[in-house]
Amino acid sequence: MTSLFPAAALVASGLGCSMDPSLVTDCANQSPGLSAVPTIDCASEYVYLQDNDISALDCSKFSCLSDAKKLDLSNNHVTAIPSSCFSGMGKMFTLVLTDCQLSSLPSDAFQGISNVRNLYMAGNSITSFSSAHLSGMPNLKHLTLSGNSITSLASDTFQSVTKLEKLQMNWNRLSALDVDLFRNLNKLTLLDLTGVVPTSGVLDNTQFDDLTSLEFLGLRSDFLTALTPRHLQALPRPLTLALGGNPFTCCPGLKWLKNEELAGSVVMDGGITGNYLLDPDCDDAAAHAFTDWTDFDDTTCTSRSPASPF
Repeated sequence: MTSLFPAAALVASGLGCSMDPSLVTDCANQSPGLSAVPTIDCASEYVYLQDNDISALDCSKFSCLSDAKKLDLSNNHVTAIPSSCFSGMGKMFTLVLTDCQLSSLPSDAFQGISNVRNLYMAGNSITSFSSAHLSGMPNLKHLTLSGNSITSLASDTFQSVTKLEKLQMNWNRLSALDVDLFRNLNKLTLLDLTGVVPTSGVLDNTQFDDLTSLEFLGLRSDFLTALTPRHLQALPRPLTLALGGNPFTCCPGLKWLKNEELAGSVVMDGGITGNYLLDPDCDDAAAHAFTDWTDFDDTTCTSRSPASPF
């Protein structure tokens, strides 16, 4: 990021930063990269430390930042966050920890920052995440966990963040989606599950029933073998649906979804490119790739396929 104040204002050692008239402390992308958190003016409201070589957090450097609204630590080498590290930043709205090489989080990592609306943690190596991590952030509206290695989420993981509006969980390693995982998230407008649905290809019929404000649902590359009207029954229309790259069984098929798109009830983000139809009971067991609805008609499946449940 380009500094908003003259480079000469920086402390010569590179371990301290000055503040511009807009209360912005900008130490991003220093050369050489900062190896530690610098001294930060306590009056700072926006603190940018991204694109450096910080490997450990000295939490005392954040303790006086009671007026800070945003802290960006993205693209550093911070593998761990100490307990309650940001507790002095009670007015913080946005915390950015993207691409920080995080592998684990203590359960009280985010205590003391109840005002946070946006928490970005994409592109790390986090394997475990639970309700304890979110219990101190009741006002959270946007949570990004994309590109981590989370293998499971308990049913109550998101139950304390009922104001959540955007949840991005794409490209994790979940082996299952608990049927109650999204309960009470009736303010959620965006849910991206690209690449995370279990390899069984099965979603519970009631998985999305509480998402009555949803506008976008990402289900790309999720090994889905079927998607039925019941899955989307409770979701408002119009709904934007990202569905590419799934191995749907050729029967019962997706005629209902084709009809919903034609009626304008569902908007296919990226079309249906990359999906294919495959059913071992079909006369032709080869996969039928399709790129638009003209590739999907009554001849796609054969009379030997199972009867449609719809």
